[in-house]
Amino acid sequence: MGHSLTADPTPLQTCVRVHTQFVRSVNLHRDSRATSVLGGYICTPTAAGALRSLLHGYETATQFAWTITGPYGSGKSAFALFAAALFNPKHPAHVTASRILDQHDAQLAQWLSKVPHFLPILAVGRRHSPARCILEALATALEVPETVRASARGWVEGNHRPVATAEMDDAVIQALLETAQTTKRPLLLVFDE
Repeated sequence: MGHSLTADPTPLQTCVRVHTQFVRSVNLHRDSRATSVLGGYICTPTAAGALRSLLHGYETATQFAWTITGPYGSGKSAFALFAAALFNPKHPAHVTASRILDQHDAQLAQWLSKVPHFLPILAVGRRHSPARCILEALATALEVPETVRASARGWVEGNHRPVATAEMDDAVIQALLETAQTTKRPLLLVFDE
């Protein structure tokens, strides 16, 4: 016959717990230096495959740009922070990220340890030009030369006159070139939307 549904008086919160890390979405600007963000990171086979693609493209000089797509909440921004920490030994979460990767794939971790130290530039897209978003990232990136940070701040904060898109695009290219030449490190430019 029919089943009757009776309300269970036990609140759901006593049966299910969501780790606080997964309660809010990752934001590259807010979380870029937080070591706790990667504490519960899970290196999935998809994340490991993306890292392999990045390494292979860099080492063979065949591909220097990638797009990572997926539904909201699937871990794209968390992966960006994971990659930024892995590729930059000066990052506060580098040791944590390296341990996570080593536990998932020791061979991939060994391969990654042999590439040059990248300087991550983490830009967050919003309703502005991509160039402006990259300049905002450069203005706050700790390892970017002070001359570049100051110039980027000038564009972002002090430049109130209308600026042609090409003029701002040129400023971004010059800032990225100066950063790479001054630091003598390859750049890992992440643009997260």
